[in-house]
Amino acid sequence: MPYYPKNRIQTNLYTNGGEYLIKSTGQEYTGYYYKLYNNTLFTGKTPNDTPNQQLIPFEEIPDITSRLVIVESFPSPEVLNYSLLNESPDPKIVPSPYYPQPSESDYNLGEFQRYFMKQINALSFTEISKTDYNSLLNKKENYLWQLYIPVSIPWEISGNKDQVQNTNQQITVLTEQQNKFFGFTQFIQKTGGYLKYYQ
Repeated sequence: MPYYPKNRIQTNLYTNGGEYLIKSTGQEYTGYYYKLYNNTLFTGKTPNDTPNQQLIPFEEIPDITSRLVIVESFPSPEVLNYSLLNESPDPKIVPSPYYPQPSESDYNLGEFQRYFMKQINALSFTEISKTDYNSLLNKKENYLWQLYIPVSIPWEISGNKDQVQNTNQQITVLTEQQNKFFGFTQFIQKTGGYLKYYQ
């Protein structure tokens, strides 16, 4: 590593997450980092604390917000009045996990829409059907919508493999950031990764 005078580098900085991504992978970064005079950030306490991977702020993710469906804010667990759940004697529907099967026309188009819900009082994500997504979004009375935040994302499934993986990764990270869905990228990786459904 090149030598930097002390006035050209800030060392032993720390992030708890939610600020930076590893530039080469798009993964959220938690841990020590250092900052150079030109505002370039790298992992590690110092340049000698290898490997040093460049970090970028969340804001530098390419703008793909036009392809995302951002939903309104739902009440926090502290604000939500759980007594509302017991007002009706009828049981409420909690969406079940759904495993979509893209159609031939989806593959010809190159993408399809995926639907998820996050439990508001836990880091719990579930892929759901479009019907369940719309019911939560529209706060249907027979659904337990008060406990979940629905989100929809476009998902590429054909084309250049590297480009598909990169686009799906960027959409996932942006969804996590904009909705404060911390852990969403890990959920996607553990349930098939960024090339799930790719052909």
